[in-house]
Amino acid sequence: ATVVALLSVAFFRFPPSWAALLGFAVAAVSPAVVVPSLLKLQDEGYGTATGIPTLVVAAAALDDVLSLAGFGVALSFCGLGSRRGVLPDALWADVMR
Repeated sequence: ATVVALLSVAFFRFPPSWAALLGFAVAAVSPAVVVPSLLKLQDEGYGTATGIPTLVVAAAALDDVLSLAGFGVALSFCGLGSRRGVLPDALWADVMR
């Protein structure tokens, strides 16, 4: 998340809080990709003696939790978690609220 945030500040001129949002969004690992791949490797016998597939699945879940928590913290620094949200002060925005 840190590398993505720093690169987005450097290359895209994002404010640091928005860059942190992007970093945490990109850093999340999809369990839909990790779990089937590791189950296939486990069925083929790779790493079963040491329990590596189980450890990686648990680490992926923890990584997702930390990414979501970091995204929430970064969102609070952006001011987007306020009562009004990100919608502008326009009539159509009032209808959407």
